[in-house]
Amino acid sequence: MNGVQSLPYWNAYFDYPTGARLALFNSTQGLGGVASQFFLWWLVEKIGRRLVIIIGSVIIILGVFLQSFAKGLVMFAVARAIIGLGLSFEYTAAPMLVTELAHPTHRAQLSTFLNTLYNLGATLAAWITLGTLTIQSDCSFLSPPASGTTLTGYYLVVVLRLIGITDPRTQNIINGCLTMWNMGWSFWGASVIDRYGRRPMMLTSLTGMLILGFMPWTICNAEYVIHDNAAAGKAVLAFIFIFTAFYSTTWNGILTGYTVECCSYDIRAKLICLQNLLVQGTITGFNYLNPVGLANIGWKYYIVVDCILVVEIVLVYFTYPETSKITLEEISVIFDGQRAAQPDLVKEATKGGVEVTHVETKHDVESERKEMSA
Repeated sequence: MNGVQSLPYWNAYFDYPTGARLALFNSTQGLGGVASQFFLWWLVEKIGRRLVIIIGSVIIILGVFLQSFAKGLVMFAVARAIIGLGLSFEYTAAPMLVTELAHPTHRAQLSTFLNTLYNLGATLAAWITLGTLTIQSDCSFLSPPASGTTLTGYYLVVVLRLIGITDPRTQNIINGCLTMWNMGWSFWGASVIDRYGRRPMMLTSLTGMLILGFMPWTICNAEYVIHDNAAAGKAVLAFIFIFTAFYSTTWNGILTGYTVECCSYDIRAKLICLQNLLVQGTITGFNYLNPVGLANIGWKYYIVVDCILVVEIVLVYFTYPETSKITLEEISVIFDGQRAAQPDLVKEATKGGVEVTHVETKHDVESERKEMSA
């Protein structure tokens, strides 16, 4: 959606949407994701992870087809909601399937790489959109829209206009370069997640986003607007890249994988759906608030994001435990203590009178832990 908003034909077709009308284009995708979470926790247990992923893919294809032939705001918004519905199927089932199938030594990398692959699709969409800029018809915007932090992820064009970058080609080139930049950092973060640990990477990411990214971004944007300082406007662009680099190293991939790790099997589906409900609800809300806030108070809206980042740092520091280099069973003990649920296989064996010694179970866990630390 970043690239599409820069296309002249898209703006003309939808009567140059700004503020609340622009928000409607992006926020409807989250509505589909929010609605699905009230039944997905049941569906993913009833028919299995694999089938839910397949159904979600079919729904996404349907939504993209409708969006590609949208004839007005309502049809475009409905298509975005259908895409959001399909994506929520994937967000719920795929992380659980990958985490549950992966060997402990590869669990973190595989679960993190799962979400970082979004950047690969975003990169392709960004450069395809640059190519469609030369198409002198409505096909220039009906072709590229791929599913798209919410300011740089959905409203980069609006942000660039606030610092005087209004040329559609320049906007698309920046968008393409930014998605490639994010893809590189997200792949690096996924590859080192076990080496540095979840908590250190989350805290480093949030601190860098705030101190080295968004606060300087806010200050420079204010300097550009108040004093018409062209150099400050260019500096904003640099801080956008710094901000998204810190975000991509961690949050793009760890968000869902960390939640799956922290849940025992019997409640995993419900908690993943609860997380997706909160995430999609937040994204939907901010996708609506962002263009309205930027249109009404401009750079001052960034102060809100600065405050949110401070709250997130405090929350992670005091409430997020470390889960790297330990097995899923040991993670359950961190949250549930000695009352952590035993695997169903052990329970059934015990009921049947089969002796299952604690030594054997402990030996298996220790072996996995040594392999993960190696």
